[in-house]
Amino acid sequence: MKQSIVMSLGGSIIVPTDGKLDLIKRIARLLGTYCEAYRFYLVVGGGRTAREYIGYARELGGDESYLDEIGIAVTKLNAMLMITAIGEKAAPVVAENYDTALQLGRNYDIVIMGGTHPGHTTDAVGAMLCERCRGKIFINATTVDGIYDKDPAKFPEATRFHEIDTGELLKLLIGTSAKAGPNVVMDPISVRILERSRIEGLVLDGRNTRELEKAILGENFVGTRIIPAEQ
Repeated sequence: MKQSIVMSLGGSIIVPTDGKLDLIKRIARLLGTYCEAYRFYLVVGGGRTAREYIGYARELGGDESYLDEIGIAVTKLNAMLMITAIGEKAAPVVAENYDTALQLGRNYDIVIMGGTHPGHTTDAVGAMLCERCRGKIFINATTVDGIYDKDPAKFPEATRFHEIDTGELLKLLIGTSAKAGPNVVMDPISVRILERSRIEGLVLDGRNTRELEKAILGENFVGTRIIPAEQ
């Protein structure tokens, strides 16, 4: 039986800012190369496109739950873009929920989802999907090369964790915004899910496909390994 790998792909990785599609093509080829050995479940985020639309809707007076719905709609558009890039090895439709994703996984090597419920980030969706498919590894491919003790974009002296347990990470995340469209590396819900189901999390820069490949193969990679804390 194939090992299931669940991956959260940041929307800002999927949608290029410069109109060039090289990165999404490289990721699609990488997944296609290893889909005979692994079954991939991808959860695609909304990225900057979702944050832009959410910002517009917030200014127009939309409530936070409705703004979440807008973000979810964008994740599904991004998921369709990923399906197009992968081609016939991917299920041809965006899985709307966990049960559908698992059913599609019986017939396809790569299954792709977007967001599901207001209040849940795509990281949380990915962690829950990892529970459902009994995966042991959850890869968070984002635009940051791991988890830092402070925001590296604001603090040049920030230090990246090579490894951190879920308890310490939750302390680090205290105060994370619950508003629609948060731009964080991991959210508390996803971390708690990893902890309760003893799932190992790998956080890395998804734009570096060589490091992403190493994470898939279980090799040492540049990034942060999240270890479930003892309960």
